[in-house]
Amino acid sequence: QSASEKILQHTVFPKDGGEPFVALDPVDGRKWISAVSSAIAQVREKNFLPIIMCAAEVRSLVRSAIAREMPGTIVLSINEIMAAGSNISLEILGEIDVQW
Repeated sequence: QSASEKILQHTVFPKDGGEPFVALDPVDGRKWISAVSSAIAQVREKNFLPIIMCAAEVRSLVRSAIAREMPGTIVLSINEIMAAGSNISLEILGEIDVQW
């Protein structure tokens, strides 16, 4: 199961109209944070600024799910990157691999 699918399955939409958030169980939550943290560390070791690229449907959820543990981490959707046009050079340096 992809991380995007898992995140969407565990999204909570507050009845008070607040922002949706991801509610993973504690074990999966730690796996998620560990996988993201590891991927970010690998990119930083190569002296690059880590940017997480994900599907537009989960961008805000991914950002909020990691905000406490990794504040300031940049999360962009594929749509945002494509909208930047052809003057953007994209190099994928890693992948967040969560073993659910």
